[in-house]
Amino acid sequence: MIKNKNTWSFPINIAFEMVPLYVKSFEETSCNRTITFDLSRTKYLHSSFIGFLIDAKQKTEKEGGSLELCISPELEKIFIDKNIIQFLQYTRARKSA
Repeated sequence: MIKNKNTWSFPINIAFEMVPLYVKSFEETSCNRTITFDLSRTKYLHSSFIGFLIDAKQKTEKEGGSLELCISPELEKIFIDKNIIQFLQYTRARKSA
């Protein structure tokens, strides 16, 4: 994961072992602004990461900010299949030419 002030960029594969590291890092983040999770390259993720996304969204909204996602077509399919698409605000990444 590459993190700057407002944007976090995630890898192609988000394994179970990485999720606790993301959780810990996010707990230390001030969420009173818009934070973008760039998942445009991510094709695979462990289901625990979905729980992390939900928690992150709730934390940012509670602190007066917002969480925006930029997701790959593969993640959009997963979110639709898991019936969480309406809960998460996102934009779909364009496929590179």
